[in-house]
Amino acid sequence: MSELIKVYEIPAEVRKQYARFTSLELYSDRLIGKGSKLGDVNYFFKNYMTIRWTPASLATQYAQLVFITHENASQVVSASNLKALNDVNRIPFCSGMYKYAPANDYVKNLYLEIIKVFDEYKANENNMEATQIVQQGSAADELKKFKELFSDKVKLRIRFSLDNLRLDGDVLNVPLFMANHTDRLIGAALERRGS
Repeated sequence: MSELIKVYEIPAEVRKQYARFTSLELYSDRLIGKGSKLGDVNYFFKNYMTIRWTPASLATQYAQLVFITHENASQVVSASNLKALNDVNRIPFCSGMYKYAPANDYVKNLYLEIIKVFDEYKANENNMEATQIVQQGSAADELKKFKELFSDKVKLRIRFSLDNLRLDGDVLNVPLFMANHTDRLIGAALERRGS
């Protein structure tokens, strides 16, 4: 469940002509840009590999918060890349002519707070995937153990899954879309096994 962590009102000194948003809302699973002419923009953490920031420099007058995807990971994350203003995965902050410090300080501090929440989200996401894998493995182990304990009484074990219909020894895999044909499939499998 998404939890609001912090609201950032973007100061006017870093919100000049190139700034997309007037404020940002940091949630446990996303960052939302508010106040855009096109409406709110959601940066869902699940869609990104990581987040970086680039400082304003002489070549350009804006600092950036950059959400890294598989597609843009190979590109140079550079504030001097003028195409960055059109990249929806970048949030620019204007510093004004030769006044880099306000935007750079603001974006760096913003980045440090957001990346902490992003990293926590990714760690939890990885833990959930590992737990699901372990749970899937344990169900198969329980099926084997049941067969060992009751081998004289078990003629056929049945597993429902998204896999194709198949008979592996005494395990009949029934695809979920064929669940209403289970009785007929069990009869055919027992006949094939000669039981």
